Amino acid sequence: MIQRTVVYANEKNKGIDMMIQNLLIRDEKSSDFQAISDVTIAAFEKMEISNHIEQFIIEALDQFNRNDSGQDC
Repeated sequence: MIQRTVVYANEKNKGIDMMIQNLLIRDEKSSDFQAISDVTIAAFEKMEISNHIEQFIIEALDQFNRNDSGQDC
């Protein structure tokens, strides 16, 4: 089991520590794309400084990395 402490930086939960238990860190899979896109959209949805294109930037970087390394992901 990997255990880490995360301190939230947003205003709503500022200063509240939370424990994450049973955290699994693994290599990205092609099937993760939609979930990554959904989380990115949600993370920037209400940010006034966002152009709401972050998911496309991540997709372009991922595509570049795949082409550069010859890997699936």
